[in-house]
Amino acid sequence: MARRDNKLVIKFGQVTPSYAKLVQECRSYFEPGVGKNLKEEKKWKIKDYIQLAKHFSASHLWVFSQSEEHNNLKIVSLLEEAGKTFYFKVNKYKFGLEMFQKSHGIGTRMNGYFVIPINIDKSDPIIDLVDEIKNNSKVSHLTSRAIVIKKLYDDNYLFTNYMIKKEEKPGAANQVKVTLVEIGPAMSLELQKIEKGICSGDVVYHRYIHKTPEELRERAKILKKRAEEKLQRKAQQEENVRRKKEKNARRPLVSENKENSETEETATEDETE
Repeated sequence: MARRDNKLVIKFGQVTPSYAKLVQECRSYFEPGVGKNLKEEKKWKIKDYIQLAKHFSASHLWVFSQSEEHNNLKIVSLLEEAGKTFYFKVNKYKFGLEMFQKSHGIGTRMNGYFVIPINIDKSDPIIDLVDEIKNNSKVSHLTSRAIVIKKLYDDNYLFTNYMIKKEEKPGAANQVKVTLVEIGPAMSLELQKIEKGICSGDVVYHRYIHKTPEELRERAKILKKRAEEKLQRKAQQEENVRRKKEKNARRPLVSENKENSETEETATEDETE
């Protein structure tokens, strides 16, 4: 699969000015492959942004929203046709160090980013998401930033942004000291659920609901039946369209034959007279 560097980061619905600022700063995670100055459309729905993301060959859509109780983040994977959606609650966040960023030229360095996972193994619920972001990041020999995704405990994670500083070691030829300096923004996220689909579909993971093997098998049967019924409806619709086209294709011929018949009758009458 070809690498897809672009990401789309949006706020959806009414949000506070503080949360809107977080959204704007989070776009800096993915520079240069992000619409930094994107203006959201008030009337647009999620499906509209999905189409926009696909148009720009984005690998993921990040959707920030707020409810009365929580700050929320949905990360929609678009790498597969069916898609997958990760739902997070944003427990805490802090803005980037603006003065530090400006003094070091952060934001003007359009040279991509590394992705560094910490304490996340193959059994982790978000391992697929981490691998997708990592495998679809823009990296070059000039890259000087890193997104760190660290598991804190249970289903809680830290997402933050670092600058990579390289310094030559005094008296050591061809040796470089590498340090990470956190520049933010940073978010403490709590995974709520994962759906196999774009903002809808089968729940493959839920923080609070755990299904028994029997329930999973029953759910699989229901989904299989729904898929079969959907294919049947699609086939029936295609058949109806085909019949309608055939019917419409015959109509001009009938009309033309009728006109020819009327012309012949008129000619016969003229000859009789």
